[in-house]
Order: sequence, then structure tokens, then C-alpha cells
Amino acid sequence: MTWLKFCEAERKVWSMAGRKNQSSGTLKYAIKRILMIFPLLFMIMSVVFIMLHFAPGDPAILMLGPEATQEKILHIRQELGLDNPLHIQYWDFVKKLVLEGDLGNSYQSGRPVVSEIARTLPISAQLAVTALTISIVVSLLIGVISAVRQYSMIDLFTKIFLMIGVSMPVFWLGLVFIVIFSLKLGWFPSSGWGTFRHLVLPAVTLAAYPTAALTRLTRSSMLEVIRQDYIRTARSKGLSEGATIFKHALKNAFIPVITMIGVELTILIGGSILTETVFAIPGLGRMTVTAVFARDYAVIRGSILTVATLVAIINLMVDLSYTLFDPRIRY
Repeated sequence: MTWLKFCEAERKVWSMAGRKNQSSGTLKYAIKRILMIFPLLFMIMSVVFIMLHFAPGDPAILMLGPEATQEKILHIRQELGLDNPLHIQYWDFVKKLVLEGDLGNSYQSGRPVVSEIARTLPISAQLAVTALTISIVVSLLIGVISAVRQYSMIDLFTKIFLMIGVSMPVFWLGLVFIVIFSLKLGWFPSSGWGTFRHLVLPAVTLAAYPTAALTRLTRSSMLEVIRQDYIRTARSKGLSEGATIFKHALKNAFIPVITMIGVELTILIGGSILTETVFAIPGLGRMTVTAVFARDYAVIRGSILTVATLVAIINLMVDLSYTLFDPRIRY
């Protein structure tokens, strides 16, 4: 009995030591990845700055109109700092960004870009998170049922749903929803923001493609897992079908699904540009589109930097979440 207690105590000590080493390794990995984000953002902003400089169109002419005199155009370019050489413009931008956290002022509104992003980003985030929630819930439910009931009518309808979901462009689906549910039925507003009813159609539109992609991946992962020996062993031990599927099969099939969720969330952030434009939502995506047409370089740079930062953070969080579902993964 004494020997059994000693072995149990020894096992606990080694288990605690393993968890401590895993936590230390994960922390070092996270710090390393965070430090790698800064040079990545620097390279992205450098490329964006140079590309905007050589892009066609003059912000001063767009602000004043085609009938503006040359003197007024030169005056606006001087106020915006566009008359300086490219390297001086770039140095001024980097200096203000690093030392003051200043992204400049919008050419259109004259307000700071940081305040414009702070105003529009929560709207885009709410839309993307809602669409992702819909996508995860629906895809896991349908994907698991389709895998468990393979070759059934449910599986057949799932395949049809997947084919339709991955084939419909976001802007076309949004217009179809507006015609059916706004103009014909009058259930939801066709544009605007502020209430739950304004959120439904854009969120469902934005979630359509990610839902189809996640459902397909969940189904294929589950089909691979439920054929493993340990699943048959769990069933032979008398575990219920629900416990076998959700406790053993789904957890082991979730690693590729987590990766896809991270990828789809970044796609949702980019896809919100089209969705917000179709439904006239005052979010970051629509502001970016407006800035592109107006050659508002400050807003474009700020929007791209914000999205790039969010994508880098999301990828880091996805990598760190692997250890929660698979204890074999070590950093």
C-alpha cells in the first residue's frame, strides 16, 4: 500500500513538472511570435506605402474636383505633404506612427484616422463575430450529423448545401436576401445599422461561405476519426453514441477545424468589405472602400495596418489553442 502511494505521489510530481514545462514553453513561444509580428507589420506597411504612391489618381484633384486651378491643387498637396519626396513622406509616417501612434488625418473628413478606426472597427467586429458564431454552430451540427449518417438523405442534402454555399458570391447572395427578405417580405431592413434586425441579413450573408467550408471539413475529419480503433473500443465498452461522438470523436477531429476557423475569421474580416458595401453598414470595410475611391491614403494605410494586426493576433491565438484540444502538442 505504501508503494502504491509512493508511485501515485511520484506520478503527480512528474505531471505537475510536465505542466509547468509546457506552460513555460508556451509562454516563450507566444513571446517569440509576438515579437515576430512587428517586422511583419513593418514590411506590410512599407509595401502598402510604396504601392499607394505609384497608384493612379491624385487625392488633391479628387478633393477639389476636375475644375480646380493648379494653384489650389498645389496648395492642397502641400498641406497633405504629398509634394515631398517619397522617402521623406515615408519617414514622417513611420516617425509619427512609432513615436506618437498617429496614423495621420483623413483627407475627406479631416479627423484622425485612429478615431475613425475606433468608430468603425467595433461594427465590423460585431458583424464578423456574429457570422463566425453562426458558421461554427451550424457547421459542427450539420458536419457531425452528416458524418454519422453517411449516405443518408441528410448527407445528400448536406452535399447539396455545401455545393451551393461555396458557389455563391457574397455580394450576389446579399442582393438576393435584400430582394426576398427586405423588399418582398419586409422582415428585415435592407441597409443601415443599430438594431438586431439590421444584423441578421449581413451576418447570414457573410457566414454562408465559411459555413459551407467548415461543414465540409468537419464532415471529412469526423469520417476519418470515427473509423479509428479507439472509437470502436469506446462503443464496445458500452458508451452511448452521444458520448462516443462528442467526447472522443469530435475532440480528436477538431484540430483541423480550429485551423480552418482561424482562416475563416480572417476571411470574414476581409469579406466584410463587400457585405458592408451591399448593406450600407458604416463599418471598417465600407470606410476602406470609400477611402480607395477617394484616394484617402491615410485611411487606407490605417485600415490595412489594423486588419494585418488582427490577422496576426488571430493566427497566434489559433496556434496556442491547439494545446487545449490535443495534449500531445508541445511548444
